[in-house]
Parts: sequence; C-alpha cells; structure tokens
Amino acid sequence: MRPVLPVSLPAGYDFAREYDYGTFDDDPDPMSLDDETTTKRASSWSVHFLPKEGAYEDGLPVIVLCVQDPTSRGELCSTRSDATHLQRQFGQTQVVIYRASDGSPDMTAWSTLELTTDLDKVTWLH
Repeated sequence: MRPVLPVSLPAGYDFAREYDYGTFDDDPDPMSLDDETTTKRASSWSVHFLPKEGAYEDGLPVIVLCVQDPTSRGELCSTRSDATHLQRQFGQTQVVIYRASDGSPDMTAWSTLELTTDLDKVTWLH
C-alpha cells in the first residue's frame, strides 16, 4: 500500500510525530510461522499530527490521518462521519482524518488538503 499524505499541513502543524499500522486479528502471526519470509501485511496505517509548540494554546487538536488498503476485507479506519471525522477518497484508497484530542472543532483546513502518494511532493518531509 502506497502512503497517502498531505502535500502541506495546515497552519500550526509541522511534521508527523507518530506512525502506526493495523492488521486483522486472524491474519497469520509471522512470529509463529516456520517460514521466516512470511510477514503480516498491514491493512491500514495512521499518522499523528501534533500542533507546533504554542499551537496548543490556540486550541488546535491532535489530528490522525488513517489510510486503509482498498483491498482489505474489513474496516480498520473509522467509518464515523461527523464533525470530528472526515471521510476522503484518494483513488480507491479510503482516507479518514479525525480529531484525537480536545481542541477546535473546525476541520475545514484538513478537508481541503491536497493529498499525494508522491513523497517528493510532501513539503513537510523535506
């Protein structure tokens, strides 16, 4: 699964601070298999964006961007669609952006972000 990331970040945010992945519980556990080449395949991954220093005082929340493999057999990213959860599509890939802490309820800046799979275009990585 190719990473889907914002090209740039809204004001008050800088680079991502935490990355995580998701698998299904019934996927084979590579640690218990004799074949060392077998690995558990991530069906989703997420990244946490924390406000810059001082931005917490402006009421900016922690934001999580979750990307799910379109071929996965179930839901690992949230399916909620409300004021705190944005459901977006990038090609066939489901992208969910949501508030993970208290803060401003306005998600407008996150709803209009340009997304890409081209890491050379991701300005906050450079």
